[in-house]
Amino acid sequence: MKNFNIQELAQNKLVILYTIQKSSNTFHEDDLTSFILKNEFLNYFFYKQYLGELYDNGFIEIVDHYIQLTEEGQIALEMFSDRLPENLTNSIDIEIENLKEPTDYENSIIANYTKENERFFVNLAIIEFEVDIFNLSLEVPTEKYAIDICKRFKTNPEEFYMNVIQYLEK
Repeated sequence: MKNFNIQELAQNKLVILYTIQKSSNTFHEDDLTSFILKNEFLNYFFYKQYLGELYDNGFIEIVDHYIQLTEEGQIALEMFSDRLPENLTNSIDIEIENLKEPTDYENSIIANYTKENERFFVNLAIIEFEVDIFNLSLEVPTEKYAIDICKRFKTNPEEFYMNVIQYLEK
């Protein structure tokens, strides 16, 4: 840490605050870590240190598993955001926008049903990186039942998937 001056230290913390703000507080800690490291905005050890310091000093908080700026974090970012180089903020903005493209999480979850000759067929799937990691098709007795299954699956596909895996492991 001796090689870092105070401006670099502040700038690196501002990178984290700026990223959280631009993501509209939609990052879990693992998602934020992955985003920061994948785009090489900071190295892992400094990132974890700065994240901890921002949390300990009340600039960020975790609400329902999401990292969010506190009022203090928002004020600090507004006061010092001019210290972030424009090319860096542009890079963060572009990468955040890329996350919102059609390959987003919601598009990787499929829950639909079809009706054929008074029979209802439900198709549930989880797709990651264009690969089916889970795909289940089944017949159900009514349209209402098909709709309910699709809604429940879309609400929490990971839990559904884990329940199936746990059942199969018995």
